[in-house]
Amino acid sequence: MMRRVDRVPLLLALLAAGVLAAGCASSVPGESEQPSAARSEVDEGPVKLVVELEPSKATLAERMTLTVTASAEPGVKVVPPEFGNALGPLNITRVDQQLPRMEGERNVTEEVLTLEPTEVGRFRLPPIGVTFEQNGEESYLSAKRLTAEIVSNVPADASLSDVNAAAGPVEIPAIWLWVTMAAVVVVLAGAGLGGYLWYSNQQEKREEIVLTPKQIALAELDHLLHSELDQEDVKLFYVELTGIVRRYIERTSSVHAPEQTTEEFLREIASHPTFAAHDRERLQRFLESADLVKFAGYRPGEEAVHSSVDRARNFIDELDHSSRPEEVAAV
Repeated sequence: MMRRVDRVPLLLALLAAGVLAAGCASSVPGESEQPSAARSEVDEGPVKLVVELEPSKATLAERMTLTVTASAEPGVKVVPPEFGNALGPLNITRVDQQLPRMEGERNVTEEVLTLEPTEVGRFRLPPIGVTFEQNGEESYLSAKRLTAEIVSNVPADASLSDVNAAAGPVEIPAIWLWVTMAAVVVVLAGAGLGGYLWYSNQQEKREEIVLTPKQIALAELDHLLHSELDQEDVKLFYVELTGIVRRYIERTSSVHAPEQTTEEFLREIASHPTFAAHDRERLQRFLESADLVKFAGYRPGEEAVHSSVDRARNFIDELDHSSRPEEVAAV
């Protein structure tokens, strides 16, 4: 027996078959096309700069990642670039500063920016570079400008006139009606489950942990201690050790410690109302003992190195538990 029914269920079944076929095809290794990345690399000896945009071609619904990596020789100080709210038509939605790491004898810093396109077109990103200081001289290193292309999901020649009028009913066997309905139910159930799993995954990504200044500093100390840098270059080790303490002070007070010499830093501490006299004296002894290694050629033993790390760790821990919000605890 034949029935006359609307062709909507049949169309839904065909659509479901297409979705399942597309899913199977995309699961075959090597058949999916990965988006390409734009990359610029420049090496000026003491500093190597790599800027990478991935993908270099995206739609308005996609997000892009810009990674800026700088590696420097020992004794070279690198200042990462400062970004505003956008790079042309790419809004900056997030900036992640990775913990410094050692690769061989070079100190590596890295920033990862998440970008959101706001308009369609092909354009070049503004110049991206870093400032570095060596032997008291300041220089600037800039990477080659990258090109990004943003496209629309809707074809440029799309028109409502291309949509065909609804067709009339067709005759199909009764058994195919049940097969079609079953296929639709399976597809809808699978889509619902997939949507739920995707939503749950997105929620987990949004619940990101924001590290406190203490957690950042202690993580940097652990990384420095396990890098065994003290065995390769003890001078650079103490540069990094005092840098961790100075950056922690900057995050918890108004003192801009990392950009100052020890003398300038201690002078500003002396005029700061929240630093007690005994705190300044202990911090002064800590920094001056580190300067002996950094500038006077003193080579401490393994026990002295670990003692210096413990003093820095106690300084950070005691400051975090201090009853005064911005008071520097004893080192």
